[in-house]
Amino acid sequence: MQQKMEYKCILDEKTLKKAKEELNEDPNDRLAAVDSLRKWISEQKYIKCNTSVEFLLPFLRTAKFSQLRARSILEGYHKTLVENPKWFANIDICDKSILKFLNQGCMFPLPGKDKEGRTLVFQRISAMDLKTEPSVLMRAFWALFIYLRRDEYLQVHGLKLIADCTGYTMKHFNIIPFEDRKKMQKFWQGNTPYRFKGSIMYNIGPIFDTIFSLLKPIISKKFQSRMHVISNFEEVYQQVDMKYIPNEYLPDDYTGERAGTCHEINEKFIEDISKYREFILEATDDLKYGIDLALKDKSVPEQSFRKLNVE
Repeated sequence: MQQKMEYKCILDEKTLKKAKEELNEDPNDRLAAVDSLRKWISEQKYIKCNTSVEFLLPFLRTAKFSQLRARSILEGYHKTLVENPKWFANIDICDKSILKFLNQGCMFPLPGKDKEGRTLVFQRISAMDLKTEPSVLMRAFWALFIYLRRDEYLQVHGLKLIADCTGYTMKHFNIIPFEDRKKMQKFWQGNTPYRFKGSIMYNIGPIFDTIFSLLKPIISKKFQSRMHVISNFEEVYQQVDMKYIPNEYLPDDYTGERAGTCHEINEKFIEDISKYREFILEATDDLKYGIDLALKDKSVPEQSFRKLNVE
């Protein structure tokens, strides 16, 4: 089953060290682990998916190179995609409704990492049109994450959300129906190839207590422990180099290098993600993946090994 795999690791020594210590990643058997997961997929009748190194490696990293955990994430991932095609299938980043949403500037990656190497996604709640269709929001959100997943540094260091919650109301919360929120929370908490390292919510106000009481039953304790509410940007300044923070959130006396305004950063993001139109279309092509749990052979015992070791 061993295939020729065109892959060249671009991680620096510091990140490789972190991958080994935190994710059990060994460069000497990295590709053998991918091939083992690929072989398992080829033997299953119930699941069909991309088996390239670029696609499978993030699942192994998220699973800390546990083959069983990677299989479980793959299964949960494709189950959610298949059950919710209106959110995940056949996404065209140049679709007018998605471009309109992105041009609102309510969600975009910052142009640099934080001081721990984590990718940063910035949200501005007040910029969101309250008439946004839930499916459009979800498709734009998923396109963003497909776009980000290409980054090997994200796969190791993870990502963090910084949200300016100024003006947040229950109308914003209710854009996504609660039953859909429950499905998505389950998806993000254990069935995606991403390492979520936390969220910072700025200026959310007293409405946080109401929202948190609604969400607490469906958010894992791990995710809860990584949610931080702040009233000023001092905590952000400690974690993120100011040159990556939008102008609107910089102190008046800052004179260093700047990334630009939210509008300017968002425009650059839209310009760049548009270059990956074909990549996102292919990644979300629902003819290239599928799952039918009725076909899963439940009589075959699963082996209990954490990672592949090659002599």
